[in-house]
Amino acid sequence: MNSALKICILFLLYTNTILGDEIDSLRAVLKKINFNDTSRISLQIAIGELEGVYRLSFWDSLKVECENKLNSAKPNEKLFYQKNLATIINDLGFVADEQGNSTKALEAYKKALVLFEQLD
Repeated sequence: MNSALKICILFLLYTNTILGDEIDSLRAVLKKINFNDTSRISLQIAIGELEGVYRLSFWDSLKVECENKLNSAKPNEKLFYQKNLATIINDLGFVADEQGNSTKALEAYKKALVLFEQLD
């Protein structure tokens, strides 16, 4: 991810923290701006983690998007999608745990661990 995009992400997240919950408006920006797929997924993960998105549907849809991109990724993009898929599944586990579903959380954590270990 280039430094200009990182600065934009940090500015958006900083502004979002000051102004309150603006996730929906950031999603609208995501839909309008033509980011490449890797930047789009990175931005969505950052928003989800830094804003504390506790909706399983957010993470589930991001997981599906990442899996689809991984399946059609160029060889030089596969590692990116593998790392982010593991992160997303780990975040799904966190959200499930926060919602009191320890069984689903444990399943997600185990799956994420296997994926992270495969990256080593």
